[in-house]
Amino acid sequence: MTKTFEEREKELWPDTCPACGYMAYIGMNSVQCIVVGSCRNFDQKESDRWVALKDELDPPLLTCPTLDEITTGSQVQQIMWPTQTTFDWHVHVETQPFVHDNGKGEWTYQLPAGEAKKCYIGDQHVSSNGITYCIVGIDRTVDQITIAWDKRVQTNP
Repeated sequence: MTKTFEEREKELWPDTCPACGYMAYIGMNSVQCIVVGSCRNFDQKESDRWVALKDELDPPLLTCPTLDEITTGSQVQQIMWPTQTTFDWHVHVETQPFVHDNGKGEWTYQLPAGEAKKCYIGDQHVSSNGITYCIVGIDRTVDQITIAWDKRVQTNP
């Protein structure tokens, strides 16, 4: 009778790691946890052994076709990749209205989801009218940046 992946797993790693609670083998002098990199008891050899067993006894449900499978047959399967557009916060502050004006020369802009993580305090922007602005505040939880006149740049009246 062939054993399932879960049964073999419990035989090889009967214990749980005291640090992370995942599967581990606890020996006389060491704990060998299979959690990749995030546990202080991590053991690369045990992790590799677990991955090999998983691949052998519990194959993935979804597999990608090989290049030969894609190109053989009467029709060549075409895979359409979505076009990736790059977001430019400089264009955004020039073309979109601000969401808040504090009345002291600072304007807050709402960016698309995840785009604030690409911005840093002090990033400069030269507007179409020649004024240099810089980012003075970032709220990455709601993807907003606040810009103000860059005081590091000398402007001629």
